[in-house]
Amino acid sequence: MAIVEIWWGSTNYGPNPGLKVELGPAGYALQGNLGADKPATIVAHYAVGADRMKFGNPRCASQPTALFSGTLTAKTGDSLIGDGDPRIKVTHVLRQKLYLGGKFVGESSRSHEVVDVVGDNKTKTVNLTPLGFDPVVFSAVPNTELRVELTVELDPWYHKTRLGGASYSALLQLPQWGLIHGI
Repeated sequence: MAIVEIWWGSTNYGPNPGLKVELGPAGYALQGNLGADKPATIVAHYAVGADRMKFGNPRCASQPTALFSGTLTAKTGDSLIGDGDPRIKVTHVLRQKLYLGGKFVGESSRSHEVVDVVGDNKTKTVNLTPLGFDPVVFSAVPNTELRVELTVELDPWYHKTRLGGASYSALLQLPQWGLIHGI
């Protein structure tokens, strides 16, 4: 087995009201409240150029990591009309898609429930920890460019709550990783 490092190329961010995401030298700084409208989405693009795809054994595996650190605080507040317990749940969804020579060759998806708070005026703070993407095993083609798209969704779900929310004070790193070939 051998390892070829996958290099970062670019990043896009799908905004979420109240959550500020800034890419800096240490990673993606996540600050503020996660709005309930839709997930905050970070999409990072990586590649191994055709000139670096010179290995003979075509069977490969790609398994990057999402290094979360910091905290996430979920607070329910009061129920809207007293008709049941308010609830806030936040899930991190990790997706990986691979393309060889522009053609789709495989993907993985993994959901990780980070916090689930139920009841009036409840608060829970969790320390965020690293998560691994599920691996994608594929057959490489020598002298063909490999592109990898990593998506991290911070997905909130609010039910019958007001004056609550989910707040990040965290850092997310999506470091370059090694493509394992010859498996």
